[in-house]
Amino acid sequence: MVAALIERGGRVLIGRRPASASHGGLWEFPGGKRERGEDDRDALARELREELGVELEPGEVVWTAIAGALELRFLRCPWAPGQRPRPIGCEQFRWVRRADLPGHRFPPADAGFVRALAAGGLPPPGRGGAFAGGIESSVRRAEVVMAKAKRQRRTSIRTMQADNALEALELLERAEASRADTDEKAPEVAAAATAPPDREQEA
Repeated sequence: MVAALIERGGRVLIGRRPASASHGGLWEFPGGKRERGEDDRDALARELREELGVELEPGEVVWTAIAGALELRFLRCPWAPGQRPRPIGCEQFRWVRRADLPGHRFPPADAGFVRALAAGGLPPPGRGGAFAGGIESSVRRAEVVMAKAKRQRRTSIRTMQADNALEALELLERAEASRADTDEKAPEVAAAATAPPDREQEA
């Protein structure tokens, strides 16, 4: 998943999701899912055309968040002169000051990004360099890696449990087979024990 951070004149562009969509009525940063063969920038450029009818060139990743099993990446998209956004794939759009973003309802996956913007955690375009190279971004990337590692660990544990179950089943089958073999030989042993002694041995 990719989303755009678009700023112009100290304001951020956000859109409102249609009521019929997932998280309907909530505000979001424009974007969506990648399609086959697309990289992050290609996908985001397409989504901006489809949602807002604008032609922008996505830049660097400035924030990463985990949304369930998905990774959501926010890319800075410099504003291009002459663009006129229209609410094509969203209910409406709005230019909002950073400090006013928390006053709008966003999906849970956007919460950390909204707080960072409102607190000035990301420098505005053209000031202080790319946030993606800063300490905060490194921390976010580490959190993403740790979350992935936890999911892989849970998968490994489930695999180990399945392997242990198979091993236990094999041991049980061997024990049953051994028990069955013992049960088959039991009458022969009993008969040998109760049979009269050989006459030649008596003599």
